[in-house]
Amino acid sequence: MWRAKEKSDKIQLSFKYKIYPTREVEEKLIKVMQIEAKVYNALLDVINNARKEGKKITPKDTQNMLKDLKIEGKELVYSKALQMVNNQLWYNINALHELKKKGKKVGKLRYKKIMKTINYNQSGFKVEGDKLTLSKIGEIKVLFHRPLEGEVKGVIIKKSSTGWYAIFQVEVEKKPLEKTGKVVGIDLGVEKLVTTSDGVVVENPKVFDKVERRIKILQQSLSRKKKGSRNYEKVREKLAKLHEHVK
Repeated sequence: MWRAKEKSDKIQLSFKYKIYPTREVEEKLIKVMQIEAKVYNALLDVINNARKEGKKITPKDTQNMLKDLKIEGKELVYSKALQMVNNQLWYNINALHELKKKGKKVGKLRYKKIMKTINYNQSGFKVEGDKLTLSKIGEIKVLFHRPLEGEVKGVIIKKSSTGWYAIFQVEVEKKPLEKTGKVVGIDLGVEKLVTTSDGVVVENPKVFDKVERRIKILQQSLSRKKKGSRNYEKVREKLAKLHEHVK
């Protein structure tokens, strides 16, 4: 669970759950991601060409182009998800611009073979029991290992080396802690992670050191397994999960 930005009396949170699409639905998800990439690339071309010609172009301009964009299979993608592709493109452009302003050496945006996510914002999805239904894709089983709180405002479908995930973006009411009237000073360090003015000391757990040792052990184990064997796949999956955890 992640905390995002706050809005007045509400807080935006994200809840991530493992999902289990059928083979048919998985094929649709991958197809949509491929089509999204084609849309992303086409809009990137439009922006690059406009800038070469010295023309001003805005996110609204490219969003208005989505309807008439000639991309094979575009009708298979929910319209709001296409708008989020446009938003992602401009987010990437602005991120590069900010890096340039800070004096960083950056290249041009690269074209994509496949998008990493499908973003349903505000509409096009429904949650009933342990099922998530996505417009133009279908029904997917969700492993709700903890309750989904608040009002769901959007859902992002993501594929990683360890499987498929749904990230639900929700709004919940703020629950401020009761004021105690006490004040404490906190000092952060390397040897001692936290030291407070009232004598509490938290040792550095050295999380990455432990994870690095575990990765090294799994890599050595994987190198001794026959590629493609059952044991090889077991270790490979453990290693992939560990890398994802580190990321």
